[in-house]
Amino acid sequence: MKLVVALTLLIVGAFVFALVNDNREPAPTTAAEGTPLPASAEAKPIIVELFTSEGCSSCPPADEVLARLEQSPPVPGVEVIALSQHVDYWNRLGWADPFSSPQFSDRQKGYAQAFRQPRIYTPQMVVDGRAEFVGSDARRAREEIAKAAREPKAQV
Repeated sequence: MKLVVALTLLIVGAFVFALVNDNREPAPTTAAEGTPLPASAEAKPIIVELFTSEGCSSCPPADEVLARLEQSPPVPGVEVIALSQHVDYWNRLGWADPFSSPQFSDRQKGYAQAFRQPRIYTPQMVVDGRAEFVGSDARRAREEIAKAAREPKAQV
């Protein structure tokens, strides 16, 4: 008898759960200005990389720029994918950045070769792998994100 009651409760519970979840609408996506986007619209991803370090005295303003870009993308319909990459070459000054990694330094060196830059520096911002500039330059960051948003993207 207990088995019949338990099975009945289980079946009724599963039925109620299915009904409740079936009628829920998906949460609407919102644009940067807070207006809902149509269900078919998807935010265009723009990757913004900041090469930074806790040992770099010029980096905190760039860290703030990156955070603002991620929280409030400058272009409607864009999702800023912010990557803060702490390089390890500042560690030799006596205090090691706990977030640093040689892989981040290697990635930055790869960009230096691709952009034909003679040196690497912090803070350096790279937008979608196509443009590099001083990471605290918020105006340039907005311009490059807008430019990247106009470029065609591969569908994933």
